[in-house]
Order: sequence, then structure tokens, then C-alpha cells
Amino acid sequence: MRADAMQSVELETRHRRPGRARQHQIDDPYLRTRKPPGRTICPECGVFHTDGHWTWFEYPADGAVTVCPACRRVHDGVAAGIVTLRGSFVAAHRCELLDLIERQDALEKEDHPLHRIMSLREAQCGIIVETTDIHLPARIGRACQSTYKGELEIRYDPDSYFVRAAWKRDI
Repeated sequence: MRADAMQSVELETRHRRPGRARQHQIDDPYLRTRKPPGRTICPECGVFHTDGHWTWFEYPADGAVTVCPACRRVHDGVAAGIVTLRGSFVAAHRCELLDLIERQDALEKEDHPLHRIMSLREAQCGIIVETTDIHLPARIGRACQSTYKGELEIRYDPDSYFVRAAWKRDI
């Protein structure tokens, strides 16, 4: 994808709602077409579904039990997004970057319980984070760029619910 085309997708994502996936009619295959019945709780993570959305803030005394879409993604090992942090800066500031990643995950997960980190691993090339949604990788990449500068590239797959963010900085 050309840089100017990527930038236009980036601007569309930043300024329009409800998000890039909805603008292009790309749906997350892990979201069910039918809502769970009544009040439903995920036995894996404790998130529950009520009034049409998943939330952490209320806990049903009774209700159905079903695994949420995020937990199903984790079990299947199918990431919706990947962010890669590379460069000599990553090795020198590993702890600070891991802390930034964890803070962004906590902030996103607070309002959007299905947006989570699936795995975080350190590789020879840097830090690789897999997520259950397409918004968290972009958020982590933008936080790295905003805090530490560097180069950020975000690529949304035009045909599926997937994003790849790559942030790089050398000392």
C-alpha cells in the first residue's frame, strides 16, 4: 500500500466513527451475529454481556454462560492485530516500553473489555504484541510514537479484520 493511501486510511480511522472496520463493512468473524440471551457471563475472564454489549462493571447474579469473543480468539490463537516494536531503542528501554504497553492495554480494556493483549513476547527483533482487536495495536503504536518519537507504520488488511502496526526507533 502506498504511503499516501495509508495516511488517508489513518486519517479516516482517527476522525470517523464507528471505526474503519465498519466503514468498509469488514466484520470481526469472532463476533456473533446474534446477541447472547439475556444476561450472559464469560467463565474464562468474567466479562459479562447485558443490554447489548460486553462490560466489566456489573456482575449478574444469574444468567447464561458463554465464552466471550476475546477468549475464543485467545483459545484459537487467532490475533486480530499485531504490533512490533523494533530498533536499538527497544533493547535499551525495554522496561519502559513494556510498562507503556501494559498501561495502554489497561486503558483500552477498561472501556472495551473485548480489546485485549493475547500475547506479549520478546524476540531477537524486539517486542511483539498480539491483540484480540484492531484498535489496540494502533493505540500502542501511537503511544510509542507520541512518547518516544520514532517511525510508526499502521497497515489495515483491506479484506479482513486485521491490522499490523510497526514502530521503530534506533538510538
